[in-house]
Parts: sequence; structure tokens; C-alpha cells
Amino acid sequence: MKVNQTNDFYNSIFYLKQTWGKLIMRLIFPFLLLILVAFLSSNKPVYNSNFPPETKDTIFVYDTIYLHDTTYIYDTVFEDVNDFDTLKQLKTYLKSNPEFLQDLFLESNSNPFYNKKFNSVFSIEYNFSAIYSNQIFTDDNIYSEYIEKNKNALSPLPGFSSGFNFNYYNKNKFISSGLNFTVLKNSFNNLSTEYYVEFVDYYQHFQNETIRIDTILFINIDTLLATGDTVYQIYQDTNHIFTLDSTLIKIPDTTETKFQDKAVNKFIYLEIPLIIGKTYKYQNFTLSPEIGIITGMLLNTSGKLISINDINTSEPIKPKSDVAFINLSAHFGLKTEYYISPKINFSVKSYYRFNINSIFSNYPIISKNNIFGLQLGLRYKF
Repeated sequence: MKVNQTNDFYNSIFYLKQTWGKLIMRLIFPFLLLILVAFLSSNKPVYNSNFPPETKDTIFVYDTIYLHDTTYIYDTVFEDVNDFDTLKQLKTYLKSNPEFLQDLFLESNSNPFYNKKFNSVFSIEYNFSAIYSNQIFTDDNIYSEYIEKNKNALSPLPGFSSGFNFNYYNKNKFISSGLNFTVLKNSFNNLSTEYYVEFVDYYQHFQNETIRIDTILFINIDTLLATGDTVYQIYQDTNHIFTLDSTLIKIPDTTETKFQDKAVNKFIYLEIPLIIGKTYKYQNFTLSPEIGIITGMLLNTSGKLISINDINTSEPIKPKSDVAFINLSAHFGLKTEYYISPKINFSVKSYYRFNINSIFSNYPIISKNNIFGLQLGLRYKF
């Protein structure tokens, strides 16, 4: 009987433990769950702090962007975005500014071709250009015929330009300068006239006649002996003297010869460009319009031009006296780049240049070069 009472006691205690244990678990578990939810809610993503208070309720719209783990991009994308009262306003803003989303995906870590190397500030570029130059003349009433003859005699020839440029980029803007070796060519082909003067020598012979009259006094001996008187008799003697004389005469003989006078005019410059531009990115490509001024220093020149003294002849170009040492030209270009690797870009550029000053210094006419070029280049980013 005692044993049964003991067993009933323990059974009662065991029943109470089970009952209270279940009750305690049912009460404590929701409380712990609330604490966990509150803790997780307090650990918000860092980018939430970049949104204005009014837009916190719209953060769930960008859960797709959050998967890229590009928190700093939110600062870039929304740095110009003002307060949005509704989700509709934010969607309207993004539709009207698609470049924000484009930059977002280009700058995300998921794009293997975009990283800090593409934002390098300094770079060096090697370029080679095939150029086509056309020499033009400014109309002048005094030398109009001379200018027209030069226009007919000169025709463009392909040249080249090669060198290194150093670039500085600040976001999507850049400035570039360097050293380039440039050769401009023109073909000179003119129907010229050459005059050859010969002198013919001959002697002109002539005869000179000189008459000399001599007077001679004679004493008449017969009269002197007979009478003793001295009688003089006068006799005149006439002499004709003939003299032969010759004169050397030089007669000029001019021979006129017409021929095709041909030459290749070369202007060789060492150039320093100063170019600024702006870059527009699309995936792995960039498009950059640019403008600048190029200063050229004359190294050498050769060729011919119509003579300023005789329009029917030509004369050599004198490098030191005829051609200006400094040659300034305006530059307009459009460049496309492709990202080969994080450090190397391949570029293709078309450009147009025209001279600001005349290429001649002591000539009384004004002549300038119009230049069209196609450039290929490789740019290395530090």
C-alpha cells in the first residue's frame, strides 16, 4: 500500500512537470521569436542610410540591385535624386534618367570588364595616323594668276603621323598631350618653260681709208745756176692708206623648252597636341568627341612652287626663308575605344584639322593645309 502511494506521488509530479513544461515552452518560444525578429530588423543594410527618410518605405523595390552587393553605387545613382513621396515618382525619375541604371550595371562587380582599372586617372597612348592633306590658297587680286597656277599644279598625297600621347581622365572628361612626328605631302606637276640662252660670237670686218697729203719743197737748180736766184718749187704728194679692222660681236640666242616639272612637296613637323574631350560609355565601348589645338615646329621641307618672279617657271622651296617655323592648327575628332583588357584599350579615331596661320612666311600669298586623318591607337592605363 505504501509502495502504491509513493508511485502515485511520483506520477503526479511527473505529470505536473510535463504540463508546466509545455506551458512554459508555449509562452517563452514566441517571446524569443519576437526578440530575434527585433534583432534582425535592427540590422538594416548599410545602403538604407543613403536614402532620404521619405523613401525608406520603397527600399524593397531594389532588392535585385542589393544582390549585386554594390552599396556605393546607390550613392552614385541617387546622389541627385530628391525626395520621392511615392513609388510612382521614383519610377518616373528612373525612366527619364536611364543612364543611372546603365552606370549601375556597368560599375557593378558582376561586370568582369569594369573595375578600378577602367577608372585609371593616367594613361599613355601610342597612335599611328594615315593623313590626307590638301593645300589651299587664299584669293588675292594681285597674285591671282600665280595662285591659280599653284592650284592647278598641286594635288594631295597621303602622309602619316605617329607618336605618343599622355592622358589624364577625370570621370568622363579627359585632357591629352604628347609628341607626334608628322609628314604632310603634296604632288607638284606643272608644265614649265625653261629658257636656254646662248651667245653667238662673230667678227665684223670693215676697211678704213685714210688720205694723207704731204707737201715737199724743191730748189730749182737750173735757175740757181743760171741766175743765182733760189727758186723753191712746191710739190704735193697724196697717199691713200687703207686699214682693215674687225669687231667681235656677241649675239644672244634664246631657246625655249617646255617640260613637265614634277616634284613631291614634303613638310615635316614635330607636333605638340593639346586636346580635351568627353567620354560616353556603353558596355565595353566608349565614344569620345574631342577638340584641341596642335602646335607644329618645322623640321624640314622640300619640293617646288610656281616662281613668284616668272609664272611660267618653278623654283625650289627654301626651308629657312619661305616656310614658317611655327604651324598652328585646330583639331576636331571623334574617337571610339574598346576595352581589350582592364589595362589596355584599342581605339579608332577620325579627325579633321585646318591651319590657323599660313605655312609660308616670306611669300606674299597665304596658303594653308586642310588635313583629314584616320588614327589607330593602343592606350595603357597605369
